Amino acid sequence: VAALAPAEPARVLRLLEERGPSRLPHELRGHLPAFAGADPRRVLRLLHTPAWTGAVGVRGLGRTVLYRLTRTDSPELHAYARSLLPFGDLPQLLKALPPARRHTLWTAVREGRGTGATTGVDQALLEVLPRRHAAHEAREAAARAREAGAHENTVLLAESFLPVAEAHDRLLAATRRPDADD
Repeated sequence: VAALAPAEPARVLRLLEERGPSRLPHELRGHLPAFAGADPRRVLRLLHTPAWTGAVGVRGLGRTVLYRLTRTDSPELHAYARSLLPFGDLPQLLKALPPARRHTLWTAVREGRGTGATTGVDQALLEVLPRRHAAHEAREAAARAREAGAHENTVLLAESFLPVAEAHDRLLAATRRPDADD
């Protein structure tokens, strides 16, 4: 099957989906770029299966595979992105998208989830979102952190993603704190 993968990646993917082993064979992992190029939606579906989940994480996919998987806006991409959210791996997938599509996918992933009990700031997420959208998310994160009584540094981290004119005074005041740990 590994010998057939470069020439017929779509057939091999179909075979893996229909009669796949309990774990993705190591010999086939090197063919992920070809699989993603042949049928990105099928690869996204297979990434949810136990056979692929343990073998291939988003950090092990590589840029080529991520770019090929994100070139279509499909329900499979949204489902895969939702599965990455609890593990903090969503920013890596978002980074593979063109900047204009990142906030749309983030909004789709977040839809129906609410803000939860989190008071932290997802710095990696704010770094990959376009500035306009990062500022909006940063305002929300700072407000949640303030409301929950989070440490001042957590609030300042969120505010550091705001436009300079909006956060300048608070950030400047933070640099004048007497404690070196602040």
